[in-house]
Amino acid sequence: MKKTFFILWLLIFKLIPVNGQIKAVTDKGKEVILYENGTWKYAETNTPTDSEDSIRLSSKTYSRTSQSSFLVKSETIAMGIYINPNKWAFSKGDGAKEYKFNSKDDEVYAMAITEKTPIGLNYFPGIALENAKGADPNAKILHREYRIVNNKKILCLTMSAFISGIDFRYIGYYYSNKSGTIQLLCYCTEPNFTKNLEEIENFLDGLVEL
Repeated sequence: MKKTFFILWLLIFKLIPVNGQIKAVTDKGKEVILYENGTWKYAETNTPTDSEDSIRLSSKTYSRTSQSSFLVKSETIAMGIYINPNKWAFSKGDGAKEYKFNSKDDEVYAMAITEKTPIGLNYFPGIALENAKGADPNAKILHREYRIVNNKKILCLTMSAFISGIDFRYIGYYYSNKSGTIQLLCYCTEPNFTKNLEEIENFLDGLVEL
């Protein structure tokens, strides 16, 4: 799977100071503006983003289950994931992928991608889709909505991609606060998605701010 947009910082090869800001060009030819406070945005006006009011807020509220009792705490930002230790295993990841997870029946996989830079949630649909298209040019977002999860407003995206002859489904929670940003992303083959959806959502609902 293509590494996340956070690797952007490692791929910048051209920096241009502009009016107290810095313009940067990624290895994909995308121009971004870097601000002194550590945030950034695309310089191109046609970059796919969503306004805050263009994504609906789910009327349902979400919270972690009592079975999700084991806290996997980020060492990068003030976030953590409560998991059900009877159903999920985890290990340290690498780079921006801080943790890797897998269901104990090995039907569903997940990753927690963390970064100390805060990012506006409305940028994630465009960023996530661009990353997915690195693996499948026909990847698409199937659903997007905001959810209130453990009293925090979180973006939920569901995407599909066809990789190495296999249909995959992805669903992720995206959240940012002053300590940084997290992407908590689950993925599995299309046939396993529907039958595991309840457990997938229970896993995602373990995301908490510390």
